[in-house]
Amino acid sequence: MPDRAHTSDAVLPARVALDGYLSPVDAIRDEHLLQRACYVALEKLAAMDVPQPAVADAIHATLQSDTPIHIADEELSLFPRLRARAEADDDMETLLATLSAEHSSTRADMQALIALLSNLALGGMPDARGRQLMIQVAALEKKHLVLENAVLLPLAAARLTKADKDAILAEMRARRAEAAQARSCP
Repeated sequence: MPDRAHTSDAVLPARVALDGYLSPVDAIRDEHLLQRACYVALEKLAAMDVPQPAVADAIHATLQSDTPIHIADEELSLFPRLRARAEADDDMETLLATLSAEHSSTRADMQALIALLSNLALGGMPDARGRQLMIQVAALEKKHLVLENAVLLPLAAARLTKADKDAILAEMRARRAEAAQARSCP
């Protein structure tokens, strides 16, 4: 399902194309694998002593293009349906509030990181503060992914109906089609 025209497959795994998916839970899990690879690459980039523009560009493209869509998938499509399907012992509101707060709290750091990666993609090198930002964001995001994979996605698989899953997947596809259209328009 490769669809990463803007990065090298050798740097990061291919973008998740939704064509073959029947469940948004599976698609989101696979996107999490891509994100984890991105954050591992970010940690390695922070430790490099020589410029790595291809690596920086690949990470930049993922964080700038794919991550905001993924967050919208969760916040606008998945979370509301999980709230509606939650059972009393799920403690769903606490979980979703935690995940939403993590999405919000990293927004400023993510924008700073994207700006830094843009410079690194041109052959620049991070200073000590930039390296710290790279390591900090990678650690926070990897921890966030653990919570989503270990708790959120199993609950989604158990609680969502087929109609919920179909609707979420349709919304995910629409977001990606809209983003692709926006990228292709001058």
